[in-house]
Amino acid sequence: MQQIGNWSVKNAGVSGVVAFVYKDGPFPPDVLAADDPFRAIGAGARLADFERGLLPSYGCRGIKEIAIGHSWGLAAVTSSELVGARYDEVVSLAGAGMPPHWAPTEGTNYTHYSYTDFLTTAQPTGLVYGWKNPAYGWGFDKGGWYVSSGDRDRVTTLDPRVAWDVLVSNHSLVAQDTAENRRVLFDIKEDVLG
Repeated sequence: MQQIGNWSVKNAGVSGVVAFVYKDGPFPPDVLAADDPFRAIGAGARLADFERGLLPSYGCRGIKEIAIGHSWGLAAVTSSELVGARYDEVVSLAGAGMPPHWAPTEGTNYTHYSYTDFLTTAQPTGLVYGWKNPAYGWGFDKGGWYVSSGDRDRVTTLDPRVAWDVLVSNHSLVAQDTAENRRVLFDIKEDVLG
């Protein structure tokens, strides 16, 4: 996420852009822990407190607030909305899912960007946030499904280790400032940073 934060500041097209990369505590160690709504709600409450703490620094000067959540980080972002955080834009980069009581906030734009990765292959089972994830609707527009250089190998290989390695790599790729991820970055710039 530091790469996306740095890239956003450089490519926003306006001056005075500040990016915070927020991580409070450990991310869940596995899919079962990631699916625990209490873990997400706790992280969301801390993120909402952080967002409220920033408000006095800019007041009501027409600041556009954009929250970008990668993987489980999206669960923390959407959980923060349940306890009062408000964003103009919420971006999912291969977002895991949203807590059970979450619903889109009126006036907030929601966009999802992803490659086929281990989450998008697990989400149709319902074991990851019970289908309440950005890849399959729930208030998020599809910014795009992207194809990585490894996807050809993933779909043609007979070696499950090769396929798994591509799925893991794709999950990280969507949050990187690399030449291979330029299409995602371009779309974020067009769709979100404007």
